[in-house]
Amino acid sequence: MNTQKYDLLQKVPPFRVVGKVGLGAIDMKETLKCFPRHARRDTLNGLPVKQPRTDPCTVWTIAVAKNSTYEQLASYILDMPENTPRSTRVRLLASRGHVMTIAQAEMIAETMRGVRARVFFFTMNARGGFSRFAINPTVSKDILYTDTDLLPQAVDRILVRNLNASWPWV
Repeated sequence: MNTQKYDLLQKVPPFRVVGKVGLGAIDMKETLKCFPRHARRDTLNGLPVKQPRTDPCTVWTIAVAKNSTYEQLASYILDMPENTPRSTRVRLLASRGHVMTIAQAEMIAETMRGVRARVFFFTMNARGGFSRFAINPTVSKDILYTDTDLLPQAVDRILVRNLNASWPWV
């Protein structure tokens, strides 16, 4: 019997998958043209001028456990220990395709209109690191905002692309 596989099956995740949606390919798009009516322009400062073209993918929605930290969420997504260096987590989140683009988040927000949840995601910034953004589809304006001032407890869900690249049990 493969004990490694058995251990993975016995692992009880602290967060749970609550949904997934397939997204088609999205062409390159100027960042300032994303969320044209629903984001303050200063919200998009620090991001690349253009959002890259993306291939079709699956975006998973994970319910966030109370009192979670961003580090715990990243470690959980990657199935790695929390003491993994931040630089390693950043590199792996990007290389495994878990990072959303603002253009993808815009497409997801359209499908979530009216959903009572605050959803965050990781996106690449112009410096090659991460920025955290949140979507609040229950409001009619400022749907997209940076969540740097939010605690993870203020967010209900996280969007993650290609989760099956890290989670063998999905």
